Amino acid sequence: MSQPHTSVAESLRILLFEDNAMDASLITRFLQASGIKRDNIVTTDAIPNAMDVLTSKDVDICLTDYYLTPNTGFDLMDEARRREVDVPFIMLTAMEDPAVDEGALSRGAYDFMIKGELTVENLERTIRYTLARHRRESALSKAAFHDPLSNLSNRKALMDHLDQVIMTPPKTGQAMGAMIYVNLNGIKFINEAYGMKVGDAVLRETGRRLKAIKWPGEMMARLGSDEFGCVVNQVDDIGQAIVVARRIATAFAQPVRTFDGEHDISVAIGLSVFSRSSATDDPVTNHDTELDVLQRAANAMGDAKRTCRMTRTTEIAISKTH
Repeated sequence: MSQPHTSVAESLRILLFEDNAMDASLITRFLQASGIKRDNIVTTDAIPNAMDVLTSKDVDICLTDYYLTPNTGFDLMDEARRREVDVPFIMLTAMEDPAVDEGALSRGAYDFMIKGELTVENLERTIRYTLARHRRESALSKAAFHDPLSNLSNRKALMDHLDQVIMTPPKTGQAMGAMIYVNLNGIKFINEAYGMKVGDAVLRETGRRLKAIKWPGEMMARLGSDEFGCVVNQVDDIGQAIVVARRIATAFAQPVRTFDGEHDISVAIGLSVFSRSSATDDPVTNHDTELDVLQRAANAMGDAKRTCRMTRTTEIAISKTH
């Protein structure tokens, strides 16, 4: 049996999504034999509990059974993706089924294992390979979709996410989403009067504040220069989108403190709402593209910015073609 590096294995935190007590006990023993501490293995058979663990604890990997009454491992993976949980999944199943294998891999599972063929050795090796691959992919993804100055996602990441939200049918009755476009007023003046380092410090603080107020089902990103965006996956109506826009505006109620003193920042916010796809929609003809939605929000932001120039206050405008 190949032995893992004990110090590495002991630090791993595992979520086991399994409703069969005997299978859960066996897999737990295999994990412990691989060097993983028993206290670092959390077992549950309910999606809400599993999501609480995935979103609130430092979980390194999730082992999920395919069939759990009344849900499946696919349901957990779908919910984790909707909540933007970046944890690698390994699918476990009692029997070999190409359809389940295909469905797991299409959802981003790193491997597919048959319970009857599990050994300590192949489980340990699969976990080790999965973690190594996930580290490589995370590094590549961060370089491609991350804005290093604000520490938020970048424009490409937001556009890809917005397209996915538009084209994915919602699981609840909330068949609408919202795009919120934010422009910081006065960054050009700060750069010219105090220097680019101060302007960059304001942008870093902006990223920190937006991350701090982000709720589940929202994605914050820097679109470029002094512009930021928020995609809200699901809203009931435009009133709910306005509530999110006001929450963003409130984040800038206090001056931004930098090494060169405090700077008052107001924001111009534009928003547009859009219909999400349904299972019967033609995705080509029945929906706006992500570019359409972004442009409407940007146009509304332009309206808000014109008002800001006159009032010197934060303003929110709604797309007239929502």
